[in-house]
Amino acid sequence: MSTMSTIIFFVLLSIAAGSMSYKIYLQTGLKNAEKGGYDLYKKFAFQLNIITYFLPMSVKYKDPAETIRRKRANKALAVFYICFVCILFLSLVMN
Repeated sequence: MSTMSTIIFFVLLSIAAGSMSYKIYLQTGLKNAEKGGYDLYKKFAFQLNIITYFLPMSVKYKDPAETIRRKRANKALAVFYICFVCILFLSLVMN
C-alpha cells in the first residue's frame, strides 16, 4: 500500500473507533440512567449484550431528552458503518 492509503486507513480506523466509543457511551448512559449515570468500569467490561452495540436504538415513544441522545447514538453508529465500508473498499482497491 502507498503512504497516502495507509494514512487514510488509519484516519478512517480512528474515526470508526471514536464513533463506536461514543455510541457505547451514549447507550450505556441511557441504560444506567436510573442507576446513577455513568460508571467507567461498567461501560466496556461488564456488558454482556455486546451485539446491541451494533444495532440502532429505537427513538419512538421516548421523552424528548432521551430521543435526542438516541438519535446521536444512531448517528455515531452510522458514521462507524460508513467508515467500516470505506475501509473495506480501500482494502479491496489497494490489493
